[in-house]
Amino acid sequence: MLKIGIMGAAKIVPRFVAGVKESGQAEVTGIAARNKEKAQKAALELEIPQVYDDYASLVNAAEIDLIYIPLINKQHYPQAKMALEAGKNVLLEKPFTLTLEESQELFKIANEKNLFLMEAQKSVFLPVMAQIKKWLDANEIGKISRLAINDFRPHTNRESWALDIKEGGGAFIMHASYPLSVLQFLFGTGFDAAKGIYWSSEENKADLDYEILLKKAEIMINISLSTRLDKPNTFIIYGEKGEISVPNYWKSNQASLIKNDGTVEEFSHSMPSEFSYEIDEIAELINKGKKKSEKLSPEMTMTTVKIVEDLYQEWFGKEWTNIK
Repeated sequence: MLKIGIMGAAKIVPRFVAGVKESGQAEVTGIAARNKEKAQKAALELEIPQVYDDYASLVNAAEIDLIYIPLINKQHYPQAKMALEAGKNVLLEKPFTLTLEESQELFKIANEKNLFLMEAQKSVFLPVMAQIKKWLDANEIGKISRLAINDFRPHTNRESWALDIKEGGGAFIMHASYPLSVLQFLFGTGFDAAKGIYWSSEENKADLDYEILLKKAEIMINISLSTRLDKPNTFIIYGEKGEISVPNYWKSNQASLIKNDGTVEEFSHSMPSEFSYEIDEIAELINKGKKKSEKLSPEMTMTTVKIVEDLYQEWFGKEWTNIK
């Protein structure tokens, strides 16, 4: 049984722990937070047996196999580095790091120490994504020319750091991993081109809405996100013979294959926790001695990080460059 230690008491932790319990392939055995009282409260509520005094104690605990890190964006790199240098496998929340250089260094350390390191990105492990890939591989909608993703996230983090570029904030950096990881899972690593525009409420404040245009071979991809509206989230792949539609794609348990002749094939399944499939994959890989997932490779993660970094440098200039 894979033993997981959690670094921090973020809002996502209860859902992550529920996913671990649903998986049955791992267990959360410890937690640490900057505020020990918060860690103790989370441990009591989530039935986590051990509370560690600090992050250093957690990563150096012999009984822990993997460290899950859901801290604020700017803390991802230094805390993941500390965990890796302590000899721990790491599952690092999105955004993986703020810069490509940081990502490269973390993967280098993991490789040198023969450790498992992966971005925490549940979407690519969902059964619905495997089904969509099956439809695509079977050429069910024919040649694909366009893909449109419309996201509406009115509940996006509004804490001060999340609205400050210098602190690693911004809607795109917080949400980019979902579409970019799924797209690479379905169509292969990398993109031929990436352009984007954004909207912000104040000068030098982080982006709140954005439009991203990607090119992948002959496929034109539009990713739109608004934190100001609460509307249905859509993910549609357009082909010459039909389309594939997915609601709330990053956590979905359903998809529709709609042919031009009017026939419709529906896919759906029960899903108590959308996190359990990711945990299943991680536990299986680590138990087999493997250090990376083919469904979410280091190359895919670094592609995402580079696109975000390049666009933020273009959008925010020195405000972003000085984050280093």
